[in-house]
Amino acid sequence: MVCLAAPAFASAAQSFKVTSSTGFPAGGDPTYTQTQVLDTGHGSPGAVRITSAPGVLASLAANPTCIRTVQYTSACQIGSGSAGPAPGVGASLTAYLVPPPNPKTDAAGIDLTTSAPGQAPTHVAVQLVQTPSGNVQSVLNFNLAGLGPLAGALTNMSTTVNGKLNGKPFTRMPSNCNVTTHSTLTVTYADGTTETSTASPDFAPTGCGSLPFNPQVSGSLVKDAHDNGVKVVTTQTQPLGEAAGLSTTLALPWPAVIANTAALPLQNTSTPVGTAVATSPLQPVPLTGFAYLTGASPFTPTLTLQFPPPVALKLVGTVDLNAHTVTFPALPDVPQTALVVTLFGGPKAAEAATCAPPGGTLRASNTGQNGKVVTVAFPISVAGCPTVPKVSAVSLSGLAGGKPALRFTVARGSDAPKLRSIAVSLPRGLTFKKSKRLGKEISVSGGHSVRLSAGKLIISLKPAAARVSVRIASSALVESKQLRKQVRMHKDNPTAQLRFTINDADGAQSTLNG
Repeated sequence: MVCLAAPAFASAAQSFKVTSSTGFPAGGDPTYTQTQVLDTGHGSPGAVRITSAPGVLASLAANPTCIRTVQYTSACQIGSGSAGPAPGVGASLTAYLVPPPNPKTDAAGIDLTTSAPGQAPTHVAVQLVQTPSGNVQSVLNFNLAGLGPLAGALTNMSTTVNGKLNGKPFTRMPSNCNVTTHSTLTVTYADGTTETSTASPDFAPTGCGSLPFNPQVSGSLVKDAHDNGVKVVTTQTQPLGEAAGLSTTLALPWPAVIANTAALPLQNTSTPVGTAVATSPLQPVPLTGFAYLTGASPFTPTLTLQFPPPVALKLVGTVDLNAHTVTFPALPDVPQTALVVTLFGGPKAAEAATCAPPGGTLRASNTGQNGKVVTVAFPISVAGCPTVPKVSAVSLSGLAGGKPALRFTVARGSDAPKLRSIAVSLPRGLTFKKSKRLGKEISVSGGHSVRLSAGKLIISLKPAAARVSVRIASSALVESKQLRKQVRMHKDNPTAQLRFTINDADGAQSTLNG
C-alpha cells in the first residue's frame, strides 16, 4: 500500500507492448505478457480500452463454467501480473475469467483482483468487435477510477495471459501472418485527455504457411411438395488446428436449382430467408443467426448472414446470377469446425428447383487465411423431384400358340402426379383388333375408357390413378404368322419392342420400353 501511494515516481509517456518468450505461432496458444505504461501527467487514469490485433482471440470453451458463475479458483484463472508506480513495484494482480458484465453486449468478463487489502476487483468487459474489413478483434473495457486514490499513483500495469486454462488451450493466435492492424491501448485521464498507443512490440504470428487447410463441403436439396421452392442446406466443415477461411465461393447445381424470383419481395426486409449455425472451438455453444436477402437491386443481390450479440457478426455474400454462385470474400480469422447455412423452402424460397436435371454437383472454392486454396465438390440430388413412371409385371404370352395376351402394371413415379393416360404400341407382327367389343376384351383396374388411334391403344384413366393394372385378352390382339414362326424358332423377343407412352395429370410425358 505504501508503494502504491508513494508519489515519488515521475510520470512517463504512455506506451503499450506485447511480448512472449515462445513467440506467437500461427493458430497457437502461447502465454504472453501485456505491459502498459500510463501517462499520469494528465491525472489519474479512468476508462481503459485494450484492443487486440485481429484474430487474437481466447477460447471461452476451455472452461464454460467460468462464464456462468464467478469462481476465483485456479480452474478459472487466466493470468497474473502487477500494478504500481514502477515495474515490479506495487500490488500483485490475478485475472479470472468470469461471466459477462452485460450478457447482451459482452462475450465474457475478466475480474482483476489485487493483493491490496480491501480493494474490490476491477471488472473488465470483453467484447468481440468486427472490423470494417470483416475480421474480428477482442476488446477489453474497464475503468481504473474505482481504485480511488491508488489510481493516481498507478503508472505501470503488467499482465501475463496464460496459454492454457484448466489444462486446455485458451489463447488463440491468428492464422494470417499478413495482418498489419496492431493492438492498441486507449486511456482517458482525469483532465479529460484521451491517449491511444499502438503496441510495440506486438503480436507477430509466424508459421501461417505450415498450417493445414482442408475444408470439406456437403449439402442437401429438398423440393417443396406443392411449389417449386427448395430447401437448401450447405455444410462446410474443418478439423481442429487448421487455418481459418478467408473467403469461400459456393456454386449450387445449375440448372437443377435456380434463383427464385418469388423471393424478391423479401429483399432488404427483416424477414429471413434462412438460418446460419457456426460451430467454433472457441465458443461453448454454436452461434445461431439468420440469412437475409439483401443488395442494392434485384440484379445485384447479396446474401447476408447475421449473428446477434454478444458475438455480433455480419457476413455478406455476393450473388452472381450468371455464374450461379455466392461468394463471401471477407471471412473473419476465427476457427470454425462447421458452418451450416439453411435456406428455407416455401413459395418465396431463395432458390427454386427445376428438377431438370434432378441433381448435379455442389462445389466450393475456399481460400484460407494463410493463402492456401482448396476446391471441393459434392454430388447432390434434389429430393422430392418427380421420377418417371414405372412399368412392371410385363407379360406377353401365348405368341407361340397363336393366342397372344398382354399384361402389365404402370405406377406413377415418386413425388410425381397421378397417371392420366397410357398409350400402348405393340411390336411388329402384332396389332389390336378393331372391334366394337374392344372395351370388353381389355381389363383395366379403376375407371377408364379405351380407344384405338394410329394403331395404338389409348387408355384414359378417369379419375387419374397412382397405379393401374391392365390385361388385354387374346381376342383383342391379332398376331401374324411370321411373328408366330419367329417366336417358335426363338428368333425374336417381341416383349422388348413394346412401348408405353404415359401422360401424368400435369401433362408430363414419358416413354418406356416393355
